[in-house]
Amino acid sequence: MRPGCRQAPRALRDASTRFGWLGESTGTKGFFDVEAGHTFLAGKRMVDAGDVDVSLDEGVTRARITQHASKIVERGSLLASIGGDHSVSFPLIAAFERYAPLTIVLFDAHLDYRDRFLGLEHTNNSPFRRASELPFVNRIVTIGARGIKSTDLEYRESLSRGNLVITANAVADRNIDSIATDIGELGNYYVSLDIDGSFYRPRNGESRG
Repeated sequence: MRPGCRQAPRALRDASTRFGWLGESTGTKGFFDVEAGHTFLAGKRMVDAGDVDVSLDEGVTRARITQHASKIVERGSLLASIGGDHSVSFPLIAAFERYAPLTIVLFDAHLDYRDRFLGLEHTNNSPFRRASELPFVNRIVTIGARGIKSTDLEYRESLSRGNLVITANAVADRNIDSIATDIGELGNYYVSLDIDGSFYRPRNGESRG
């Protein structure tokens, strides 16, 4: 058994070695999808920007993440990052001040909007509460919320700040165009995806966690 999400960046790198050579060897400068009939990422260059050094002081680690991400964002490059856990999202979002006003699109089973957890302001339960406090963040659109881990207080406080919460059942019941109409114009946006985001409807007796 793997010890947890901290292994995700290395696992992604290992998996990418199976496909990274395809764009060059076929001469397409991209990746052809048979079902879509389309070559994706044609002419694009992807670079592994490495890891951020982690300090025993979590405040130092957050500052390093923001600094590292800002260097990439300021170049006009598209930043794609992977955890750890969702606590890395706040310092990453802090690097996007130049894109104000910013909408956060969150695909997640939970709101991650608690003010504090076990007395701490920065945990994987609170990154989007902290992000909503950044002056350049306009709103948060959470898609796929479900289960009982998000509190009533989180939900009410998120809505009171003008955020939008679309449940997993709403996604299953409605078509994409209808949901897109509710979301409206995004403007500049930051997308965050949690591994537990899912939109299927469970069969009788089946649990989604």
